[in-house]
Amino acid sequence: MTSKESNHLTHLLMTLTRVLHEQMKRRVTKQPLSAMQLHALAYIKHHRPAMHDLAERLTITPPSTTTLVHSLVGSSLVRRVTDLADKRSLRLELTPQGTKALQDRLQAVTEGLQEITGVFTPAELKTFTLLMEKLVASSDLTCS
Repeated sequence: MTSKESNHLTHLLMTLTRVLHEQMKRRVTKQPLSAMQLHALAYIKHHRPAMHDLAERLTITPPSTTTLVHSLVGSSLVRRVTDLADKRSLRLELTPQGTKALQDRLQAVTEGLQEITGVFTPAELKTFTLLMEKLVASSDLTCS
């Protein structure tokens, strides 16, 4: 890939991310969440991680993880619970309010994505989906 192609692709990806985030913000007006908070909620929902696991998954520093989790706990979206296997350790889990917030945001993202991909033919949408799956599989990262 040439530098020009790479720069163009970077611009497109950043624009698509911004458009999706704006779509979500329009649909969910209360308690805005950053993309990082949304990723954290999705991961916490599926894995009940310890703080260091969340930091590793989100590829952020432990102090940044503490700040992130503190804001989610302060918003009553996440709670710290004692690990049943190791009473000295804490795990993170969603509160009912956190589960609802995550569901609302994911629904908003889904609706926004449906709106912006409405320009695709069914064949183009299938190709787009296959390419996205390939990129995600090659990065070994998922939202959850």
